[in-house]
Amino acid sequence: MRYTGELAALGSALCWTASALSIRAAGRHLGVLYITSFRTLLAIPLLALMLSILSGSPIPAPVAPWSLFLIVLSGWCGLVGGDLCLFRAYILIGPRQAMAVATIFPVITALIGVTLLGEHYSPLQWTGVFIAVSGVALAISEGEKTGNLRDGVMRERKTQGILFALGGAIGQSFSLVLAKKGMVGIDTLVAAEVRAVAAATAFLLIFSICGLWPKAKLAFRHRRSMAMIVISSVVGTCLGTALSLASVRLTKTGTAATLISLVPLFLIPPAILFEKEKLSYRAVVGAVATFAGISLLLSAS
Repeated sequence: MRYTGELAALGSALCWTASALSIRAAGRHLGVLYITSFRTLLAIPLLALMLSILSGSPIPAPVAPWSLFLIVLSGWCGLVGGDLCLFRAYILIGPRQAMAVATIFPVITALIGVTLLGEHYSPLQWTGVFIAVSGVALAISEGEKTGNLRDGVMRERKTQGILFALGGAIGQSFSLVLAKKGMVGIDTLVAAEVRAVAAATAFLLIFSICGLWPKAKLAFRHRRSMAMIVISSVVGTCLGTALSLASVRLTKTGTAATLISLVPLFLIPPAILFEKEKLSYRAVVGAVATFAGISLLLSAS
């Protein structure tokens, strides 16, 4: 079927949109580290169940050492480093500005794909990527208040937030490219489960080294927040990750990254419907530019 990889990427973006809404609800009571680690830990049994239903066994088949190393590294780059950096940027400069910076993610991914995977993009495809990325950045780049702080502190927070958002984008880019390189001959769900186990192991080490276990126990008292984390784990860490890995297997990494990066655009309708935000002229122009860029990208594929 034509555009299977592109459809998987769009499905991943929709899953991560639902996950982001759940995380936002959970984030009112729990910190970023706890949300990220809990949803990753919950994803392991869920992925094992999916693997058991589809292949008859919850335990992944043996994976070649080099492929295993690349997939583990992919999990560390994306589920640990990338997510933590991006969520830290949310706190420092707000979600929209952080996402506006992180929309460079498809361009970084495409450049890494060209360098490490030997992928080739036509001038028309590069044009589509840049138009789509610019459209998303325009749509979500409304100014956000970060508090009544002195100008110097504000500048420092903004600089740190931009650097963390860039770090998140770079982490996610390397994660996709490493996953594609390591998934040769490996089932998508197997790769997703290995990535989740690798990320969970890293989080367990962080909790042990930093002595965070007592606070982690307290976090379980927020039942509504934990319910939101479960939803985020199912639709994001499980389904979203599986679809994103399937997309990079079936299409170019830059194309998949461009479509996955539509998450902030998909977050605009819920913001209008449920939080009564007004649809700005900038958001409309950005959305039109994004879909024009994607149309150009797909037509040139």
